[in-house]
Amino acid sequence: MKRKKIVHKGDCPFQKRCGQTYHGHPMFYEILDELRDLHFRKNHDYAGDDPLSNLKMCEVGGLDGWKGVVVRLTDKISRLLNFMKKGALEDESVEDTFRGCGGLCDLRIDLV
Repeated sequence: MKRKKIVHKGDCPFQKRCGQTYHGHPMFYEILDELRDLHFRKNHDYAGDDPLSNLKMCEVGGLDGWKGVVVRLTDKISRLLNFMKKGALEDESVEDTFRGCGGLCDLRIDLV
């Protein structure tokens, strides 16, 4: 998903949520919204009743679920290192790879 460059003038809609003012870069909150939506869509394909079931599958082989997340993260890091060497990726954009890292890190917290 390609994000449009946003120029913020005046009140920023990403800064005010739930009657609260958020501090920090407005794009951070937009990225969090995108990660939430991505998680919702991908979870539909990966998991059943347990939203972490796909991450817990490695437990069948004797590996804790959170360690399986670390393995998946190393896959993402390998992809990024290859991008640094080659300058291009085939199946996933660099932005999507970083999104995947963020989502996996968030999910890992749930598995500890």
